[in-house]
Amino acid sequence: MLVQLVGKPICPARDCVRQIPVHREGMQCCAKVCLLIRCQPSPLLQPPLQCVARAALHSAGQLRAPALVPVLIQALGDAGTRMTARQALTMHGDSAAEPLTQALLDPHTANRVRRQIPVVLSQIPTPHTVAALARSY
Repeated sequence: MLVQLVGKPICPARDCVRQIPVHREGMQCCAKVCLLIRCQPSPLLQPPLQCVARAALHSAGQLRAPALVPVLIQALGDAGTRMTARQALTMHGDSAAEPLTQALLDPHTANRVRRQIPVVLSQIPTPHTVAALARSY
């Protein structure tokens, strides 16, 4: 089965393929790469490896593993991975609302990440996310 990751190539700087084969093992492998990104953000988030980072973030969204939500939230702070992280968090749905709210209300969360969280919460239309947005203002 093939899946289109986003409406445009993953890495516009290089003409990466628009579709990749998706298998559970492959998604888990990409999710592990995603965990590496959290541990060592700078080398993996620089082009051309941003292609790998975006694919890993997308896979983390498809897996819907709660352990990967903090990685996705952290990726909101990087302009190169922000859109993919938003989409992946939206795939998690209401289960991501509480960690997103905690990150939004935490004064130690980087401002560039905190500014993106209301956008993500607004894309998950549930009573929990509405309450989270109301609490944050």
